[in-house]
Amino acid sequence: MARALHELADAELHKLVDDSQVEIRELRFQFGVARSLQNPSQIRNLRRTIAGALTVLNLRKLGKAEQKAPTGKPAKEKKKAETKPQAKEKKKAKA
Repeated sequence: MARALHELADAELHKLVDDSQVEIRELRFQFGVARSLQNPSQIRNLRRTIAGALTVLNLRKLGKAEQKAPTGKPAKEKKKAETKPQAKEKKKAKA
């Protein structure tokens, strides 16, 4: 989730925060009327989404983070590909 937030533009993050706040308001109203929710953890998840988006916006404002471009491959795959040749070289050096 955090990587996805870093890939969004500032305008998209602001829209995400606004939409999430509206949805929380609607869920709280629904809970006040019906005294039950279909998925109570949805409010908590929305609050965490808002917190993450605001954190990314604040980091960008302070200059500590920049918008990251979406990547095609996960970092783990690249790491494995880089370590395999090194392991072979170590075995050759021992022999």
